[in-house]
This record gives sequence, C-alpha cells and structure tokens, in this order.
Amino acid sequence: MSARAAVVGRLVQVLAVQDVGRVRVGWDADWSEYRVQAWDASGRLVSEYHTDDRQDAIDTADVTLARMAGPTADQVAAVAAFATRHGRSWRAELAAAWLSGRDANEPDGHLLRQVRNRFGPRWLRDVTLAELGLR
Repeated sequence: MSARAAVVGRLVQVLAVQDVGRVRVGWDADWSEYRVQAWDASGRLVSEYHTDDRQDAIDTADVTLARMAGPTADQVAAVAAFATRHGRSWRAELAAAWLSGRDANEPDGHLLRQVRNRFGPRWLRDVTLAELGLR
C-alpha cells in the first residue's frame, strides 16, 4: 500500500503566492487524471478541477492562481480609467464592450481584455469604485 501511495500522489506543480493561496497539480493514478486543487491563504480548499490532459491542468493552475491574486495594478488602472470616462453606467458600458469586442479600441484595451479573460463578468459586477481607487 505504501508503494502505491507514492504513485497516487505524484506531484506535477505547486504554485503559491503569499497572502493569496496555493494551487497544486498532481497525478492521481487511481483515476488516471490530473487534479488541480486550490487553497486560499487560510488553507481552505476553494476549487478543484480534474482533467486527463497535463497541459490543461498546468494552464488551469496558472489561471486559478491569477484569479485568486486578483488583477494587476495596470489592469485596475485601465478599468478605473474606463470607469472615469464612462460615468455612472461604466459597468454596463464595459460589459457591452467586452461582448462586442469594442474594448480593443479603448485606451489600454489589451488590459481590459485581460481583465475580461481572467476575471469575467462576476468580477465586474462585484468590484467597487473604492477597489479601483476612485472613492
């Protein structure tokens, strides 16, 4: 049993960011799959993903940790600038731009697209002006 346990828990990758959490990719021989598990800074399991594709598992781990860490300062600044330009309806305007692809034509459009791809509509709905540095 102990020899098998060594195979079951074969580690592929561990990513960690201080005060954010860690993501682990491991191979599970019993199920013939990679497991991507993410824990927040307090050690609570916050997500788990299963796939039979190694690269998919590693890519998922990278994206998961980036989501947990939140947007970069440049990404936040791009969203804040967009919000300033578009006033009270900035969330609806940004969501519409994301859907139509018009965000690419905005100043720092590449950063707005990164926010869309990494964090999506839920982040847009929940982000506050204070988090953007506007209040």
